[in-house]
Amino acid sequence: MFRLAVIACLCLVPAVGHAEQPVFGMMPRWANGWGIQTQYEYQDTTQEQSHVLHLEGVYTWARWIRVTYKVPFVVEGRAAGATASERGLGTPVLAMPLKKYFNHDGLSGSWSFTPHVFLPVATTALDHSDEYGGVSLSYAHETYYDAVDFGTAFHAVEGGEFEGHAMASYGRKVYGFGTFGIGRLRLDSKWRTTGGYELRAGGVAYWKFTDLVHAQVTMMRSLAADEFAEGTWLRGGVGMVF
Repeated sequence: MFRLAVIACLCLVPAVGHAEQPVFGMMPRWANGWGIQTQYEYQDTTQEQSHVLHLEGVYTWARWIRVTYKVPFVVEGRAAGATASERGLGTPVLAMPLKKYFNHDGLSGSWSFTPHVFLPVATTALDHSDEYGGVSLSYAHETYYDAVDFGTAFHAVEGGEFEGHAMASYGRKVYGFGTFGIGRLRLDSKWRTTGGYELRAGGVAYWKFTDLVHAQVTMMRSLAADEFAEGTWLRGGVGMVF
C-alpha cells in the first residue's frame, strides 16, 4: 500500500526534492538580480547522522532565465554503525531554471523547467548523491492569503537506473511588522526503477525580514521508505537578494 501511495503521488502530485531554487524559491524575479543563501542542516537517519552546511546562490540574466548552484559541506557526520566521524565536500548541483511568469487578478505565479546536473566531486560518502542529473517541471502561485507549489523531476542514476521525485506544498501567509511570512505544509516523495521509494512530510516557515534579508526553517520526517534512509531532516538558514 505504501508503494502504491508513493507512485500515486508521483503521477498525480508534481514537485521535487531539488526543485526549490535560491533564494528559498522566492527571489530574485528581475533581470541582473542575484542572491546567496546559507543553510545549516541536521540529518538523523538510518544511514547517517550528520551536520551539513549548504552554500547556494542564483544569478538571473533575464527575468525568465537564471543559473543556480548548491554546494553542501559535511561539517561533521558519521555513517550508521561507524565509530569514526567524517567531513568533506558533498555533491554540488548546478541548474538553469527557465521560468514563465503570469499575473491574473489577485494571483501571480510561474511555470519552471529546470535542467540540472550533479557534479561527481564529493570527497565523503556522507551527503553523496549517485544521481547524474535530470530535469524538473514545477508550478507555483501566490495570492494575498496563500501560496501553492507543485513539481516533478526525473533523474538518471548510477547503474542505468532512473529516479522520479515529487513535491507539493500549501502555505498560508502571515502579515506583520510591515512585511510577511509563509507557513507551509509539505509532502515529498521519490521512486526508483529498482522498486525503492520514499515518502516524507513536514513543515516550512519562511519570513521576509526586508527586501534584502530572508530566512527559512524546514523540518521533514519519513513516513515510509524502502531502499532509502528513514529519519528526520532539520534545516534552517538566511538568504540575501540584490
